[in-house]
Order: sequence, then structure tokens, then C-alpha cells
Amino acid sequence: VAIVADFLRALDLGPVNLVGRSMGGGVCIALAAAHPDLAASLTLLAPMGLGAQINADYLSTFATAQRRRDVEPALRLLFADEALVTK
Repeated sequence: VAIVADFLRALDLGPVNLVGRSMGGGVCIALAAAHPDLAASLTLLAPMGLGAQINADYLSTFATAQRRRDVEPALRLLFADEALVTK
């Protein structure tokens, strides 16, 4: 976060619109919290760091999958309508 803040200050742009997805979203959140003078707005897509818990089973399913069907249980967690998860 400090590197990004230093970079933005070096550019002397003033407050900027921050956009981040996943880990980038977490960086944007941390940057805006630590340096509110640099953030005009935040646009976040599935940012990390907003939940109190990490679903270890979900992550493990992806890490250990050998075939597409091994990933299916984790994919079902991403859809409100599980019927949309097909082969």
C-alpha cells in the first residue's frame, strides 16, 4: 500500500478513482483507509478482505482438483441457482 501511495503522490494527480478486483480490491480498500486524501472513489469487484472468514473447503477444492467434475461442488457455491453449473 505504501508503494502505491508513494507512486500516486509522485504523479501528483490528487485524489484518484481506485478500481480493483480480488487482491487489487483489497489494496484499494487499504489504500483508501490509510490515505483517504488519495482516493476520490472506490470501485470494487469481489474484493478480498471484506469477510471475517475464508472458506477453506472452497479453496481446497480448487487446489486439489484433478478433473473438471472435482471443481463442481465449489462452483455450485458461486451460483444462486446451482442448476446453472453444468459440464
